[in-house]
Amino acid sequence: MLGKLLVHEWKDSWKLMAILNGAVLLLSFAGIALNIFTDSVDLSTLFKSGGSQLSFMMYGSYMMLYVLSIFALSIGSALYFYVRFYRNLYTDQGYLMHTLPVSEHSLILSKAMIAAAWRLFGMIITTVGIGSLIFSFMGPALRTEYLNIGDVYEAFGFDEVSPFLVILYMFLMLLFAVGSIIFSVFQGYAAVSIGQLASKNKVLASVGAYFGIQIALSIVSNIITQSIMIVGLQFDYRWDFMDNFSLIFLIYLVVINVVLYGVSAGFYFITHAIMKNKLNLE
Repeated sequence: MLGKLLVHEWKDSWKLMAILNGAVLLLSFAGIALNIFTDSVDLSTLFKSGGSQLSFMMYGSYMMLYVLSIFALSIGSALYFYVRFYRNLYTDQGYLMHTLPVSEHSLILSKAMIAAAWRLFGMIITTVGIGSLIFSFMGPALRTEYLNIGDVYEAFGFDEVSPFLVILYMFLMLLFAVGSIIFSVFQGYAAVSIGQLASKNKVLASVGAYFGIQIALSIVSNIITQSIMIVGLQFDYRWDFMDNFSLIFLIYLVVINVVLYGVSAGFYFITHAIMKNKLNLE
């Protein structure tokens, strides 16, 4: 039954998500083409006084539109799936959903899996698009100066790190990216569910719960980050901090991933508990 729920969720959400992702993708290609057909204008000289006013206006308008498309994809997709979760499971539509022969786990997971998949796809589209756009806008000199992987490795102290650890860093960063999406999805679902405990103004209560959770998590995140940095600085008395930055970064990635996935699981169980025991449809 979970498979049928996934198919239904996909069919209901793919059109809007395809439009938002397609807009970012098309504008990325448009920016690359714009740069090619304007004789590869170097951004380092574009905004100098000698630059063409028409080029300035053209690139300025394009960049504003491109940033708006990314904002619409990032914020719009998150809000869309939060609202969809609320309408499907906590309004009159929920009377049908909760009479299906499926568990609350299946209802939550079907929506979370599709939402997370689209959010991950959007992250990939945005990252590749921005990277390709920046690369095309750079002049040959800038590409040589700023895209030297060896210099990046040296700056972060990775030049003395074994290939195994570099792969481990990449794996942990990938886990962090995926975990951030899962975290965001379940944070919204938990906030929506907590809001249903209010006797009235449930939408407003959900918004308040979301920002309350966000503030609390920001405080905890700052405490964790500062604690790791303080521990690292304590070791600076015995060895150079910057020479061991890669080790501190590794510790940070491990800790932040454990926190991300742990808190995400907590959000999931909060959502499930409220839906199972405190369901109060509008």
